[in-house]
Amino acid sequence: MIRLDDVSVRFEHAGANAVAALAGVSLEVAHGETLCLIGGSGSGKTTCLRLMNRLQAPSSGRVLFRRDDVAQLDPIRLRRSMGYVIQEGGLFPHLDVRANVGLLCELEGWDRARIASRVDELLELVRLPASDYGERFPAELSGGERQRVGIARAFALDPPVVLMDEPFGALDPLTREHLQREFQGWKSASDRTFVLVSHDLREAFELADRIALLRAGLLVQVGTASDLLERPADDYVATFTASFAGA
Repeated sequence: MIRLDDVSVRFEHAGANAVAALAGVSLEVAHGETLCLIGGSGSGKTTCLRLMNRLQAPSSGRVLFRRDDVAQLDPIRLRRSMGYVIQEGGLFPHLDVRANVGLLCELEGWDRARIASRVDELLELVRLPASDYGERFPAELSGGERQRVGIARAFALDPPVVLMDEPFGALDPLTREHLQREFQGWKSASDRTFVLVSHDLREAFELADRIALLRAGLLVQVGTASDLLERPADDYVATFTASFAGA
C-alpha cells in the first residue's frame, strides 16, 4: 500500500549545516496492516508519516502509494485518500462538530442529505451521537471527545489509509485506554491500512501488527512485538524494549 524507498530528508537552515531528519529509510506498509512508527524525540517518526501524504517531500529517494510515486500524484487527491489524525483532533474552532466531520464531504461536493447521513454514521462509530454532540463546538468538548471527532473526520471519505500522529498521546490515562480499545474495534471492522506514530512502546505492541523503530533518522528494526523483544537487531533495540520485557 505504501513504500518508502531509500528516503532521506534534510532540513536546510541559513548559515548552518543541514539537519538530517531521515537517512536512507526503506519501509513497506501492507494493505490492511497497522504499522506503528516509534522512537524517541527527533527520531523521524512524524517526518516519515508526513512523507506518505506529501506534507513533506523527500530530499532523496521515493515514496510510493499503490505503486505510484506520490511526487507525481495530485496532492489534494492523495490526501483525501488518506485520513489524517493529529493530537487534539486538529478541529476548526469556529465550526461545530457536524461541520468539522462533514467538511471533506462538503469539499467533495456531496449533497446535504448525504453529508448529514454520513456524519450521523461516523459520530455513532466514535460514540458521540449527533443528537447530543452535533451542534457543539470544539471548546465545549473534552480532550477525548475532540480526539474522537478528529478520528471521525479522518474516516469521512472512507479512505483506504489512515495516518495517525500521536492520536492518544495527550489524553488522560482512562480516556486513552478507552480510545485504544475502540481503535481495536475500528481495525477489526475494516480492511483499512493504519500508520500510527507513538512514543509509547506498550501502545505500539498492543495496537500494531508491526513496529518500525527509528533512532536519529535511521530505521533500526521493523518487526512484530516478538521480533523486537526476542530478536533485537542491536543493543539499542534491546535497551529500548527492556522496560516492557521486564514489566
